[in-house]
Order: sequence, then C-alpha cells, then structure tokens
Amino acid sequence: MPNQNGDVYGLTILSPIINGPDGNVSHDCAIRDYLANLPHDHRSPFAKVSRTHMARLVVMDDVVFVGTPAREEHLQSKYLVFETNFDGDLEAYLTSMAQQAPDEVHAVWRHCVGYPGVKDAAAFAGYMRKCQIETAFFFVDV
Repeated sequence: MPNQNGDVYGLTILSPIINGPDGNVSHDCAIRDYLANLPHDHRSPFAKVSRTHMARLVVMDDVVFVGTPAREEHLQSKYLVFETNFDGDLEAYLTSMAQQAPDEVHAVWRHCVGYPGVKDAAAFAGYMRKCQIETAFFFVDV
C-alpha cells in the first residue's frame, strides 16, 4: 500500500507558502530563518512527537522541467515540503504534532496558505491531509 511499509508510514506534505511579505520579511524567508535555527539533535521539535523516525522540512522555490521537448514551467507559489517517517496511524501522528510541538508547528506553517492553526488538532490534521501527496517509495531509517 502506498505511504506504508509494514508499521512505518512515509508522509509527504506540500503546503503552498503565502506569496507576499509579512511585514518586512517574505514568508519563505521567515520559514528558512526559523528552520536554520532549529536544533537537529534530540532537542529537535520532532523529537517531541512520539513515534518519529526522521523528519525533514525544506522550502521548494520552483521546479525545472527536464522532459523532451524542454520548456520553461514554474510553480504558482513556493512550497513547504515536509517529509517524515513514523510508526503508526496518520491521524494520530498529525494530532501528536499539533499537541506535542504546537509552538514549532505554528511557527513554520503559519506562513502557509489555508493553515488553520493547531488549537483545533482535527482541523490541523485535515489541512495536512489536504496537502498530502502519495509517498510511493521511501527509505525507512534502518
């Protein structure tokens, strides 16, 4: 089944980033600045979220079409790409993100189109599912 390998779930989320500035800083730059200062060890926000094997956040500016014939194409917005592998159920994991790392989740996703906040964990989980793309192939962290 896509997205799963045994008990491990591979989640890929593409959240469109709000175009335009937030004060004097663009939303994509605000995300980049925040991510650059997050710890990468046991103090990572995703270390707080139980059952996480690995997590990665990156800002995707654009894509390049490499097919034939070559032509120029562009995304309509920049995207926050979130990839994670975790044990268990998707709904439970997304709820855990909202409840166990709410400040960090909010600091990142508040710059994304349609983000409902984390106070309503079900609304947050619904938003994340709408931004989810199928993960057909992923590497388990072992």
